[in-house]
Amino acid sequence: MTSSSSSSVDNLVPGFADLLLSPLEKFFASFPNFTYKPTANAATESKRLCKRHKNASHDAFNEAFEAEFNARFGGGGGGEVWDPTRLCERLDIDPMPASITQARKAVKDIHVNIYDLEHYDRLHEIGHADRAALRRFATVKELAKYSKKGKIYPRDKAKAKGALRFMLRGCFVPTGLRYEVSIESGMYEITTAPGLDVFITGGSASIGT
Repeated sequence: MTSSSSSSVDNLVPGFADLLLSPLEKFFASFPNFTYKPTANAATESKRLCKRHKNASHDAFNEAFEAEFNARFGGGGGGEVWDPTRLCERLDIDPMPASITQARKAVKDIHVNIYDLEHYDRLHEIGHADRAALRRFATVKELAKYSKKGKIYPRDKAKAKGALRFMLRGCFVPTGLRYEVSIESGMYEITTAPGLDVFITGGSASIGT
């Protein structure tokens, strides 16, 4: 249910509408004079919100997005066991993994942007499957280059042991950190700087070109 459709319910039972809102809907509804577009990518909506509400909290959005993602794909807290079925279906994994361990292995080498994945699932859910498309990337580096334009989720903000943690991949190194980087056959020590793309994957680093 969207925030606009829930307003009439709230007129009858004040506060009840909040129970019907998804985590993202509830987050965006907390800002007056902002109309959330459920058919748009959540990352795009967050940027649009920040332009109108300078005080919008990135941390609050990250928490709402994590709750939304895990509510859709499982394992969002409360002690429940992660059910990978929906995630594997959306990622076209066939045959369906028989266990959580197999599911983790199956998604390990699938590189998609998590904002795009949530958007892809939501479009199917609200009846816009014809507009849904999910771009896949051959490597983490390709995914990182695509994601750096406003679609990066901070890995340290992923708190719950849910599907979101399993789909997060390599990240950019903050400016000012020093790393040993393997470039072809040599080892070099670098200090990251603005404009220098460094990707961390499984403990190893590489410089983007």
